Amino acid sequence: MTYLLNAVGVLLLLLIFPLVVELAVLTLAAIVYAIRVDVFHATPRILQQPVVLPPPSLIVLIPAHNEAQLIARTVHSLLDAAAAALAPVRICVIAHNCTDATAAAAKTAGAQVLELSNPSLSGKGNALLFGFTRLAPSPAEADKFAFVVIDADTVVERDLFSRIQLAISHGAEAVQCRYEALHYNAAGHSISSLAALAFRGFNTIRARGRAQLGLSCGIYGNGFALCASLLQRIAYNAHSVVEDLEYHIALVRAGVRVEYLDGARLNGEITGTRSQKSRWDGGRARMAAQWMPSLAKDVFCGRLRMLGPIFYITSLPLAQGVLLMLIALALPLAWLRITAATSLLIVLLHVLTAISAGEHPADDLRLLLRLPMYLLAKITALPATLLMSRSNAAWVRTSRDNEIPQPDKTPAAPQNHDIR
Repeated sequence: MTYLLNAVGVLLLLLIFPLVVELAVLTLAAIVYAIRVDVFHATPRILQQPVVLPPPSLIVLIPAHNEAQLIARTVHSLLDAAAAALAPVRICVIAHNCTDATAAAAKTAGAQVLELSNPSLSGKGNALLFGFTRLAPSPAEADKFAFVVIDADTVVERDLFSRIQLAISHGAEAVQCRYEALHYNAAGHSISSLAALAFRGFNTIRARGRAQLGLSCGIYGNGFALCASLLQRIAYNAHSVVEDLEYHIALVRAGVRVEYLDGARLNGEITGTRSQKSRWDGGRARMAAQWMPSLAKDVFCGRLRMLGPIFYITSLPLAQGVLLMLIALALPLAWLRITAATSLLIVLLHVLTAISAGEHPADDLRLLLRLPMYLLAKITALPATLLMSRSNAAWVRTSRDNEIPQPDKTPAAPQNHDIR
């Protein structure tokens, strides 16, 4: 019986090890980052580099599938930010297999619209590749342009574009802005609010930690920018349900670092978080199975920068990791209990760091009372996560609260691209 318990303990340790190491290293680095920036008002690392280019013109791509209710708000927010930019900004909505009035609403709001109608080309990755290809500048002009990807349910700060342009003028080829939840705490102390706190931990605290360590911060699907010249070297051929993670791995393997812009902020809806998080967690598990052999080989050959993506894709989702830590804490093994207790303290430090980075720390602390319900919700989401980890899993649009269902008018047979 003792051998069996020890075997179970070792298995639990192996499962939580990547998460614990990543949380410990990145959270401590994020604390140093916050002290350096918030206390000593340090200049971001990228801005410490010399200016190498004038501020680039920006081409903003908004992939939108049946977003008629939210697209106008997003476009208006982007137009306001464009008015404060350092160089021209072009806003383009990719109306992707839409069966509602997304295209018309976007045009009325003031955006250019490209319509992609082809059911065989589903998923955000195809919409982005379509936009990158159709709007790409000539090779001779590529250094003068950069693409910015914004989700259709987003509101941005007015200085977003100017901060992106400034970072690129200092030599950044790829940047990720600070991406947080839009209606944080709008519904009171709900599970959605706790999910928003976890969202901040993943998108902000871990990104700050990577930035402090000089690592590529990652791409989070919303609020990232890529130089047109970079896209000409490394095409956006990423079509999984986690296309941003897939492309980030390609960038890091090519030696490109994504810079983190904590001061450039945007906020997106987190409605439909359960399905969205299941899609992300399942897709990340699939990326781990697909990429681990190649990444491990890279590390073995001395490319230590690939350790970042390895920990990124092998770390368990936080809620599932905490569940395994609690199980380990309950087993009658002293060494395992010490390890589990230490791991839970690291998680607590991570959560408190995320709370301290928010605008309402006292409200966020009270959210922790909802933690048992949140963990239960994550456990019940495991079947969906496993489903999305299959190699043939398809992209599914995240549903919105209070949304009017739209009739499915998508034709059964594939059509040619329709660009207007």
